[in-house]
Amino acid sequence: MKISMQYLPNFLCQLIDAVAYNNETAPFQPEWEGWKKQYLNYYQRESDVNLSDEDSMVVQNLPPLLEQLEGSVKRAFAGEPVIDDLVKDSIAFFEAHDAFFNERERLYFVQSAPVDRLLKALIARLQGRADHIAIHRREVDAAMAVKVLHDLFQTIRSELPEPLVKGTIDGFRRAGKAFDMLAEHPDEIPDEVVEDAIFELRSAGELLEHIPNLVRRFEEEVGSAVPIIGDDLSLLRDEHDDDLLTSLKEQTVPAFLEMWEARHDGWLLDPEVAAQLLDETNQMVGVFVEQLEAYPENSDEFWDTTDQLNGLFHQIKANAMDLEELQSSPYWPEVQLVLNLLRGAAPMYAAQTLSQGVKEGEAPEVMKQVGQLLESYLAEPDPLPLLEALKILKVDLDLNKTSRACASCNARIALDAKTCTECGTKVEEFSLSG
Repeated sequence: MKISMQYLPNFLCQLIDAVAYNNETAPFQPEWEGWKKQYLNYYQRESDVNLSDEDSMVVQNLPPLLEQLEGSVKRAFAGEPVIDDLVKDSIAFFEAHDAFFNERERLYFVQSAPVDRLLKALIARLQGRADHIAIHRREVDAAMAVKVLHDLFQTIRSELPEPLVKGTIDGFRRAGKAFDMLAEHPDEIPDEVVEDAIFELRSAGELLEHIPNLVRRFEEEVGSAVPIIGDDLSLLRDEHDDDLLTSLKEQTVPAFLEMWEARHDGWLLDPEVAAQLLDETNQMVGVFVEQLEAYPENSDEFWDTTDQLNGLFHQIKANAMDLEELQSSPYWPEVQLVLNLLRGAAPMYAAQTLSQGVKEGEAPEVMKQVGQLLESYLAEPDPLPLLEALKILKVDLDLNKTSRACASCNARIALDAKTCTECGTKVEEFSLSG
C-alpha cells in the first residue's frame, strides 16, 4: 500500500482512520483549516522561485492537487464513505507537497540555509525563474543568518588559529559586500550585480561554513546530552544567573517537557532496553522538574539529578537503532510505514491494510513477523511492537549479507551453500525469493 511510504500530517491520519472505521470526523475540521492556512502562506511565500522545469511543474500542480484533496476532505466531514478517494488524494498532494518543500530546504551552494535560499533566488533570477522581489524577500533572513554566525564566531575566536580567523573575517566582509550591492538596487537588479552578489555570497559561505561545526564540536566536548535544556544547564552550572534560571523555569524547561511528552517514537531505541530506559528517564525528568523549583537551595541534590538525567540521555543516544542501511533495502516501504506510525504520520488503516495483506498472501517469514507485530500495535497502540518490527527488519538485512533463508524450512544457510543443512533441500529447489 503506497500510503505506507508517504508522510502525512497527524490530523489527516486520524481523519483517514475516522472514515475507515466509521468514527466522527467533525473534530478534525479546525485542524484542517489551520493546516491549510499555514500551507497557503508557505506556498505563497516560496512559490515565487522555481529551480527547474520539474520544480516548475510541481509548483503549478500543487493548487489543483490541493483542490482535489479539499474536495475529499469536505466529503469526509459530510459523512460520505470516501476512504479510497481520501487516501488517493492525500498521497497525490503530499508527494507533490514534499517535493516542493524538500527542493526549497535542500542546500545547494552553502551550509547556511537562509544564505543558500538567497543564492538560489539569485541564480533563478539569471535563469528567468525569479524576479527582484523574490531576491529582496530573502535578503533579511540571509543577513540575520550571517549575524548569527558572526556572534557564534566571537564565542570561539580565541580558540582558533590566526589564519582561520583571517579567513573567517574575510568571509564576513564578502557577505556584507553582497548585501550592500543588493541594497543599492531596491527595484530591478542588473544582471552584473546579481552575478557579483552570487560570487561574493558563495565565497562567503565557503569561508564561514566551518563555524557551526566548530561550535558544535566545542559543545559536544563540554555540553550536556539533554535536549533543549542542556546548554542552559551547562551555563547555569558554570555561573549562577537569576535571569537564566527564570528563563529555564518559564520557557526552556516547559519546551523540553512538551517535546518529551509529545515524542511517541520510543526514540528509536533497541526494544530490549526501550521500556526500562524510557521509564527510568521519565521518572528522572519528574524528579528534575521538582528539584528545579527549589534550586539553588538544593544545589548539590539538583546537580546530582541533572548528572543522572544527562547520563540517561547519553544512554538513549547510545542505544538508538541505526536504520540508515534500511533506506536502500527492499524493506524500506515497511520501515517507512513503521517510522510514520511511530511519529503519528501514518493512519492505523495503513497498518491494518499491510498486516491483512501479509496474512492473506504469501510473504517471507520476516514479513509475517512484522505483520504480527503490526496486529499487536493495532490491538494496543504502543511503540514497543513497532520498535521490535524495526529491529527484526534490521537484523534480517544484516543476516542477508552472509546468509539466506531456506525456502523450505526457513533455516539460515550460507550464501554459497548447495543444500540446506537443516532439511536437505537442494539449492536448485530454492525459490528466487528465498
